[in-house]
Amino acid sequence: ILLGMFNTGVFAAEEYVIATAEDFVNYISGVNNGTIQTDAVLNADIDLGKSDTVYVSPEEEFVYSFDGNNHTISGVEKPLFTLIGSSGEVKNLVIKGTITGDDAASVAVTNNGTITNVKNAASVIGKKYAAGIVCNNNGTLTVCENHASVSALDKAYGAGIVDFNLGSVVDCVNYGEINGVDGNSYSDNIGGIAAYCKGDGTFSGNINVGDVRGGAYTGGIVGKYESYMGIYKCINAGNVYGSTYVGGISGKGYSVSKSVNYGDVVATGDYVAGGCADAYNMSDCNNYGAVSGKEKVAGIAAVLYG
Repeated sequence: ILLGMFNTGVFAAEEYVIATAEDFVNYISGVNNGTIQTDAVLNADIDLGKSDTVYVSPEEEFVYSFDGNNHTISGVEKPLFTLIGSSGEVKNLVIKGTITGDDAASVAVTNNGTITNVKNAASVIGKKYAAGIVCNNNGTLTVCENHASVSALDKAYGAGIVDFNLGSVVDCVNYGEINGVDGNSYSDNIGGIAAYCKGDGTFSGNINVGDVRGGAYTGGIVGKYESYMGIYKCINAGNVYGSTYVGGISGKGYSVSKSVNYGDVVATGDYVAGGCADAYNMSDCNNYGAVSGKEKVAGIAAVLYG
């Protein structure tokens, strides 16, 4: 629905209103070819699977605001966006469908901007990255939820919210089962919230409820966390299953504080803990789950360097 257009042929009004699947496809197409240069708002539930027009993810950086207005986009089979730029924003949206591919996530392959209050209910199956919200995050994820299963195949990274995180993840929740086991193949770096974290972003207030299964570096919150900023005030309530370096909070983490694990933690190998299997610093953390493995088994930290 066009609310205004300059006579140059470029739509640049304050807001592009989307009421149908065709409207959404036309908006993204316009962003792709440069004829639409404005924010968008969704004012109805839409189903891309019932659209006569094939949806093509934006090829260029998305630098606008997309407000889902708490509506649902169904029939999603691939990430809605390829790259969200530093000024881009996606918010207040529910996503349903079945998403498959090498880079599988509901919102975007890469986020450099802000994703807020997005709920994913689409099952995700990925062969390189598999995440409920975004594969790679260099921006900010806040108050996002995953309610569907995530399957990481062929040694893929797998997580409920984000796979490779260099940004901030705050107050996000995963309810879905995260599975990094495919027959006799086990994916490493599997986490309830994030698969792998590095950088100086904030990682706090996140909760995992779903069970998590993987190989090495499997954690209820994060598979592997290599950052001085650390994990803060996070809660894991899901059971965690892995091979080595398996933790109720994290398989590996530099700093973990004021975090709690309630789930059982089961490893087929060594280095397993209710908190963090391999940590430099842990403070004010608690474990209430059963912990089992071969050697280096502990309630809070199997190896603590700090």
